[in-house]
Amino acid sequence: MPSRNSKKKTNCKRRKPSAQTLIEAMVGFIVLIPIALFAVDVVALMSTAQTNEQWAETAARAAGSCSCETMAQTAVKNSLKRFVPSSIISSVDLDKITFDQVNGQVTVATVMQINVPIPLPWMNHFELRASAIQPLLGTPAAQ
Repeated sequence: MPSRNSKKKTNCKRRKPSAQTLIEAMVGFIVLIPIALFAVDVVALMSTAQTNEQWAETAARAAGSCSCETMAQTAVKNSLKRFVPSSIISSVDLDKITFDQVNGQVTVATVMQINVPIPLPWMNHFELRASAIQPLLGTPAAQ
């Protein structure tokens, strides 16, 4: 019959499962937390890219209702003035406008300044660009 002291020695050598679980959980959190934070930033970038496309489309519609390039630029700037900055989107500006009366279309490109919600060392500020094409509605009909 083994003595009591020999049982204690074998029990002391075994690692307790709670300590192993704690170590595994800590290592898992070290890996999972940065992945989750990166995913939040990616979702924010995807959402703001769609918002930038909508602003470009709105600006192109405003420019498409004008009859000359000067009026179109004014209309685009006025439509982009309605933008209200947020903690993620700091600004939306006109990048370029192409007023093509020959083809009867206007192309508007916008640039949006983005600050990601959870800044990581390699990514904290982005510029998103979008463009939209609309037909010119304000051109006179050919005689």
